Amino acid sequence: MKITVSKSALIDAINTASRAVSSKTTMPILKCLILSAGSEGFEIFATDMEMNIKVFGIEAEIETAGRVAADASMFGGVIRKMPDGEITISTDDKFILKIKSGKVNFSIAGLDAAEFPVLPAAERDKTVGIAASELKNIIRRTRFSVGTDPGKPVFRGELFEIREGKINVVAVDGYRISHGMGEVAEVCEVMAVVPGKTLQELERVLPEDGEVVMCFSARQVVFEMQGVIFGSQIIQGDFLAYRLNFEADCPISAVVDKASLLSAVERVMLLSHDETKPPVRLAFDENELKLSSRAPLGSVDEEIPVKCAGGSVTIEFNPQYFLDVLRVTEESSLRLNMSSPLSPCVVDNLENDRFRYLILPLRPKS
Repeated sequence: MKITVSKSALIDAINTASRAVSSKTTMPILKCLILSAGSEGFEIFATDMEMNIKVFGIEAEIETAGRVAADASMFGGVIRKMPDGEITISTDDKFILKIKSGKVNFSIAGLDAAEFPVLPAAERDKTVGIAASELKNIIRRTRFSVGTDPGKPVFRGELFEIREGKINVVAVDGYRISHGMGEVAEVCEVMAVVPGKTLQELERVLPEDGEVVMCFSARQVVFEMQGVIFGSQIIQGDFLAYRLNFEADCPISAVVDKASLLSAVERVMLLSHDETKPPVRLAFDENELKLSSRAPLGSVDEEIPVKCAGGSVTIEFNPQYFLDVLRVTEESSLRLNMSSPLSPCVVDNLENDRFRYLILPLRPKS
């Protein structure tokens, strides 16, 4: 193989594909990027056997076709330190990569790309289009609620539910639910749980404009966008019937300024020490919200204005759960819907009905 490619284009492709390189493996080949030059152009591919990324259409001059596996860390490090401009990459029959730019010449050991595991062909049973910016925003505003419990693998991903031209993306970790909604271009029905790790990396790869085509099958999902094909396994299992949790009657509601509540909760978090997060007590009255927290390191009390209807209530929460919601909320105000000190709080807002959150309260210590 022998190609010439610009440093900037190559670095962009390496940064994208490297997100699928395995960080925990005993197989050296899975720590590699596959460089491929041929009739379909210059491509870079990587996989950890659960998630895979192919960057294609990389602008390059191909002198000789071929394929080689290059250690992602070593290859990426070398390319980043090369002079700006054009880089020539060639290989020999022993899979040694020779990398040249200006007066800089590198030689690094590669591997035979034929050693790379053969992945099953991606199936496309159901195909759905969505605006890249919308998908990116939905993932950003829900992914923090993905569970981490190995005993509940289905909650270590987000539910993608598509029907009647709408998409619902839901994350549950046992203490809260995040629900984002959007519109899709096609009318079909999909129920699939996409791993949280996949969505973390997908959010970083998604462009700010254009369309993403989502292709679902029984065991795989593929996200196709400009210059990138991003594939992942699907988590098997039955997800939570999340709608029932949002249907409970909440007669008490409070509208609060998002920025004021965010600042107040951030001040409460200053009392956290190591992994210990003292609960925050929220006491809602007609026109006032009193926040308080007690911890071994100190205490805090604060009052902020609210518009409360339906009665008064005092309820305690893990402050981190509120902080996560507040930090992704773009709207200027939030509405907190409650019924009792031991019932969940549903957080939504009057400006945008596409996002809502459910947070379980803490049982007060006697």
